[in-house]
Amino acid sequence: MKWKNIFFALVLLGLFCFLSGVVQAKPKNFQTLLEERRVSLWVEGQALGDLMIGSRGQMEFIYVDKILIDRARKEGWIEAPEWFRKECQYFGSSELKKKDLFVVRYKSLLPWNFSPEEIRVGEYRVTWEDVLTNKAFFPWGDLPSEVQGFFAFGVPRISGGTTEIAYGGYGVPFIIPGR
Repeated sequence: MKWKNIFFALVLLGLFCFLSGVVQAKPKNFQTLLEERRVSLWVEGQALGDLMIGSRGQMEFIYVDKILIDRARKEGWIEAPEWFRKECQYFGSSELKKKDLFVVRYKSLLPWNFSPEEIRVGEYRVTWEDVLTNKAFFPWGDLPSEVQGFFAFGVPRISGGTTEIAYGGYGVPFIIPGR
């Protein structure tokens, strides 16, 4: 009887050790965290199944928080694209006090009059004062087809877990990770 109890205790202990390793999640890498903080938006256009037809432009918004920056630093910025590293220089700056940082990548697919002032995060409309990147370093205004750019901007801290990110009248829902 005593040996059965000891054997049962050892099996139970081994099971707990195994399950604790399974339950503890492996830390997410930079690319996984980046995907969780990214949302794509098509400006104009008509959806046809998985295709977008006649879209004026495509935008990608990346929410930059401490978790993403820390993971990028821990991995030595190797996994981070150059445009991301460049625009994240503003993270933690005095301009972002009590604000959230977003990095936007965009591409004109048709001629497009692009302005950051058409961006809205929740109820907040972005102004030129919110744009952190120097205007001389990214294309804006009347853009011909196939022009690409990226820039960073700050908005007042977002409350709640879900918000809408929009350009003009075109918006997509965005779930803020960790909130």
